[in-house]
Amino acid sequence: MPERAVSQKFRETNLAQLPKDPQPISLSFVNVKLKQSYKNMILYRNSSINFRNDVDNNAIADKIEAKYVEKFGRKSSKSEYQSWNNSMKFMETIVRKSEIPNDCEILIEYNIP
Repeated sequence: MPERAVSQKFRETNLAQLPKDPQPISLSFVNVKLKQSYKNMILYRNSSINFRNDVDNNAIADKIEAKYVEKFGRKSSKSEYQSWNNSMKFMETIVRKSEIPNDCEILIEYNIP
C-alpha cells in the first residue's frame, strides 16, 4: 500500500475517534527570541504545512532523528524513534483540525530543562 494511502487510512481511523463536538481550542502565538541553551534542544522546526507534509510522507521521525544525531552525536533508541513517529501523527491531526495557519512554525523540543 502506498505511503500516502497508509497515512490517509491512519487519519480517517483516528479522526473517527475524536469527539463529535470537541471543545474549541484557544491558541496564542508569541514571537519569542530563543535563548542559546534552548536552541540546542530544538530537533525540528518547520512551517505547519511542511510539518503536515512530513507526517503525511512518513518523513517526520527521520528528520527528528537526523537532528538528534547532529545535536547529541548518537542515534536515539528504537523505542524513542517509534514514539516520535507515532506521536507526531496525532499532533498532525491536532494541527490540521485546529486550522493553524500554514505559515506558523512548529517546533519540536527535546529534553526541555
